[in-house]
Amino acid sequence: MSKEIQTYNRARSAGDKPICERLNQEIDRGLPKAESKIWHGHPVWFLDGNPIVGYDSMKNCVRLLFWSGQSFDEAGLEPEGKFKAAEIRYTSVEQVNTKDIQRWLKKARVIQWDYKNIVKRRGVLEKLNTDIKAKPVKAAKTTSAAPKEDTYKNGQKIFEQKGSIRSYYFKNGVLKAKGKLVDGLMQGKWLFNRESGDLWQIGNFKDNEKHGLFVRYDRDGNEEYHATFANGKLVKKS
Repeated sequence: MSKEIQTYNRARSAGDKPICERLNQEIDRGLPKAESKIWHGHPVWFLDGNPIVGYDSMKNCVRLLFWSGQSFDEAGLEPEGKFKAAEIRYTSVEQVNTKDIQRWLKKARVIQWDYKNIVKRRGVLEKLNTDIKAKPVKAAKTTSAAPKEDTYKNGQKIFEQKGSIRSYYFKNGVLKAKGKLVDGLMQGKWLFNRESGDLWQIGNFKDNEKHGLFVRYDRDGNEEYHATFANGKLVKKS
């Protein structure tokens, strides 16, 4: 266990500390060969320099984030941000399901998007071929080949482009995200939904960077996050 991560855990509140310690133990168990360190202020685990998973203590919870989690096809993880990350939030250590975490970590070893080189590619995220590095994760009740990039296994399209508007979909056909995509870059206002179809987030982009107002809503439709960005940098948060 990393000493700097231990220091981070010990500095958490009485409610967050046991959650962080449990997550730390499970991630170390599931990714024994990963490099772990404090990155951008919170614990993150890397494989070959690529960020895989991390957690951070937020205002009212602890968030567990998988950088490639949207490709895991897991109902327990919610989309986060403009790329492929997905998250789950905990308010008590009793909510931490270790079986779920170990399953997600197995998928995280073989399903990766190349964040390490995203700056070199000017904001374009590409999927890594990690099948040769680890054993494949068994899919539930199926041994079929991996789906094509543009469809899920059930045939549902992952995205479609109409003019300058790009739409992404969940496996069940519900709209995941929609906005303007020009030359591979997100521009203007984007809408993000949960798999249930409920509104999750509205945000504005400029050349793939957060730029303007971002508002996030909880599952009851109440505003839980309100921030303004300028060229990817946080300007104001309330």
